[in-house]
Amino acid sequence: MKTKFFLTLTLISCLFLLTGCIRIKTGGDQGGIFKSFDKAESWEQKVFVSQVKKKTVTISDANVTNIVLSPDDTNFIYLGTEEDGLYLSFNGGEKWADTLTNKGRIDSLTFDPQNSATAYVSKGSLIFKTKNRAENWEQIYLEANQQTITYLAVDPQNSNKIYAGLADGRLLRSLDQGKTWQILNDFKAKIKQILINKKDSKIIYVATSNKGFFKSTDQGANWEDTTKNVKFSGVRDFKFAVFDATKSDALIIATKYGLLKTIDGGKTWQEIKLLTLPGKVSILSLAINSTNANEIYYGTKEALFKTNDGGKTWKTISLPSQRAPVYLAIDYVNPSVIYLGVAKIK
Repeated sequence: MKTKFFLTLTLISCLFLLTGCIRIKTGGDQGGIFKSFDKAESWEQKVFVSQVKKKTVTISDANVTNIVLSPDDTNFIYLGTEEDGLYLSFNGGEKWADTLTNKGRIDSLTFDPQNSATAYVSKGSLIFKTKNRAENWEQIYLEANQQTITYLAVDPQNSNKIYAGLADGRLLRSLDQGKTWQILNDFKAKIKQILINKKDSKIIYVATSNKGFFKSTDQGANWEDTTKNVKFSGVRDFKFAVFDATKSDALIIATKYGLLKTIDGGKTWQEIKLLTLPGKVSILSLAINSTNANEIYYGTKEALFKTNDGGKTWKTISLPSQRAPVYLAIDYVNPSVIYLGVAKIK
């Protein structure tokens, strides 16, 4: 009887605190962010914000748009949401704080790679900047045509250079940390992602929604579509891309066709065989272990998939929520730790 009472009391305490006692392997319609300490084998929901008298405030109903870990402290995390604005955590997601004050959708966010106190956030047609770890934010750009600023990136070797991708296909660049801006190129299609090579920042990739995956080797002066001659059907319908950090210029991209990889900067592409047939499943999220490129994760609406051998074999992992796995982030210091952001798919 005493044992039963103790277990009941422990469970009530965990539910009350909402600080990570609950280990969720499968479950209902929980939102927000989940954290795994064992390479996606099990998950803990990390949604605690505060305790106000008897009321526990959480982000358990939030729909996530993006997750970014600080370049020098993986416990420092920004979390963008669909309706609830921006949150940050200084302790690996154990507690979250509301920041930026503006609610609504966070479209993109990025740290300054050389100074984690500085970060940039896009929300609709606005870009905000903080210089003091989110204590204060200033608006540094307003898009006059009211186009959504879909993606932000900072040059890893020169943090004065900031790139902004727009929904109408324009790529903007600032050379003075956001004080002034210029149009660098117009891709005529929604920019979904900007990737800058950390080893050589002259190499920039821009992924468009349906026009291709473009590369520049001269900081944006000239561009070439690396997928224009690729024969796989649907390869130019882009979903997500990540660098393979173990090589000098290698990537994996998720497309309507499936997963493709390049180890020579987009000169050639190879298909990564999946458990699903090409073009039959929409890939929503993608991540690679920064120290072992054979360890790849991707998410679909139904499940997560994991390989430890570069795609020769895959393991299916049940989702911890009925919501879709829209964002994956692997801790670059401890790759056993993975963050999963979920959202309702409209």
